[in-house]
Amino acid sequence: MVGKTVNKVGLAQRYDRVAEQAGRLNLIGPEQSRVDRYVTGKTLDGLYTVIGEQERRSARIRWARAARCSRRCSARCAEAGARLAVSQAPW
Repeated sequence: MVGKTVNKVGLAQRYDRVAEQAGRLNLIGPEQSRVDRYVTGKTLDGLYTVIGEQERRSARIRWARAARCSRRCSARCAEAGARLAVSQAPW
């Protein structure tokens, strides 16, 4: 969709000409020398950023669940130990 619109107004060809000259002067990298590569690269950068944010969020949720489970298990073990200690009291 973007490619069709950009090609329709001739922007891609203009960008490619200017970027080619800038590339020869080492002002930009080869991935930026064509508009389609540049747009694809930026799109992938954005996609990977969103995926990374979602992974961090889900990792925090997993850690919170694990911590909550650990606290519950610790509390139950402590209760069981206290009951055991009371039941074995010499009095």
